[in-house]
Amino acid sequence: MSQQPQPKAPIIRSVSSITFSIGGENPFEKAIRLTVGWMQKLNPAIPTDATDAAAFDVGGGGDHPAKAVKIEHPERRIWSATIDNPDSNLLGRTWVTEITIAEQQGQVHFGTRLLNVTRNADDPYIPSIPGFIREIIKRLPCTADGVALSDLPTYINSSEDFDWFIKLLEHPHRRLPIVVMAEAVTRPPLINLESFSRRVCGAAHVIGISNNQTWRLTRLAGRDLTVFDGALRLYRPGFKLDDADQYAHPLWLSDQGRHGFWSAVPVINRVLSSGVSKGTTDYPRFEAVRQAAADFALKARRVNSSDAEMVRLYEEENIALRQEIESIRSEHNQWLADAEAERSASEAETSELKAENHRYRIQNEMLRRTLVREGSTLEREDLTDLSNFGEWASRNISPNIWFAPKALKSIERNNQYSRPEEIGEAIRLLDEVYAPMRREPDQQSYEEFTERSLNIGITISDCFSRSGDIQRFPEYSVTYHRERLWCDQHLKKGGGTDPRTMFRIYFCWNREKGVIVIGHLPTHLDNNMTN
Repeated sequence: MSQQPQPKAPIIRSVSSITFSIGGENPFEKAIRLTVGWMQKLNPAIPTDATDAAAFDVGGGGDHPAKAVKIEHPERRIWSATIDNPDSNLLGRTWVTEITIAEQQGQVHFGTRLLNVTRNADDPYIPSIPGFIREIIKRLPCTADGVALSDLPTYINSSEDFDWFIKLLEHPHRRLPIVVMAEAVTRPPLINLESFSRRVCGAAHVIGISNNQTWRLTRLAGRDLTVFDGALRLYRPGFKLDDADQYAHPLWLSDQGRHGFWSAVPVINRVLSSGVSKGTTDYPRFEAVRQAAADFALKARRVNSSDAEMVRLYEEENIALRQEIESIRSEHNQWLADAEAERSASEAETSELKAENHRYRIQNEMLRRTLVREGSTLEREDLTDLSNFGEWASRNISPNIWFAPKALKSIERNNQYSRPEEIGEAIRLLDEVYAPMRREPDQQSYEEFTERSLNIGITISDCFSRSGDIQRFPEYSVTYHRERLWCDQHLKKGGGTDPRTMFRIYFCWNREKGVIVIGHLPTHLDNNMTN
């Protein structure tokens, strides 16, 4: 006998996951009514008493099967529901929405999760949130991170607005990303901020910042972590002004070309994927609530039911559990497959970028040396004002050196050194000679480095005689490409700690990237000797 082909396992992907708190009068009941009202538009067979949190299970073989369960205790209440919505444009694709609303000790928490279940072609899609989320946030007082949620952006125009924004930006327990778009001055805005805000409602704090306040942000965060002229940046949770990695908080620039909805799609992807990547530990999923409700029901019926009736009930529960396990297994396997595909693609892209970056650096160094040999001189701009060090470095220093945001802020605030041009020459020496020498050591580079060091009057040495000691001084650490590094080397000129007559440059060599990472300058950091 020929074996029948096994049905293809569905591809299950998490699209979005949103959680927030709801306040006001009777928020538990109101949230359920709004949710059920949305579900009834998809499936009119849902009973009318469902708006009062009654359990239901309708449409088992229909287009929009829907279920709801409720658990009630003296201390807490939980209501959870799920509904299927077949895609009207793609056969075999279904959007599954799970909702959980819980009340405990007077606090109401809301969570929803959108799943994409595909049984045929795995066509791409644009992530989204369930439409009823906007209605709940518009009609009920909802909060996340202690901030009122809205389907409209918040605008930062005044000093008071800016102070509030910075406090939220650095909040140590912030869960949601912050999407900030700067006022457009010379080019069109990257996206329509109002439309974007509706699309990520509840998944992010969306902020528009005026041009004047943008300059304040630049002074605080530095050029690498600010946003400007119609551009947009996503600030992930855990952001710190003095120790943030610019690559962890992506920037999208505005231009004269494409803008609007299609420019918003990559940002929507980032925002919603960040919610999914955190998992759903903030609230129980529908199947967990359904199983708990079934357990309570079985315990209640055990007293008065016959053995045969109990066997039937247990068999029904076992069937439901097997179906749940299979669904979870399919979703888990798809997570693994997607993660592996993304990892492979990222590795290939990273290797390509590394090779390209290495080629550009070699070409740049060859060009510099050729110009010197032929008697040409590169236009050199002396460093004369430490308060504008960041701008000078962006014009004069190559990607051989990466400055931590806290380093740029430190030198622009501590600008007392009497001969700033010497700091500029020291930085140029690291850029033009030290970095190439670390990548490809040769006698000529070593001799040039030694001669120029003597002319400037600087030395380079270890910060600590014992390498483990540095970890007792967190000010020596820096975050670079999401990795914590320790600035174990320092370039020195002068003795003592008077910032007018001495300076220090604390750095480390990142072998993988071939880059000098500068974590602090120009003042003296404490160490075992403090000298």
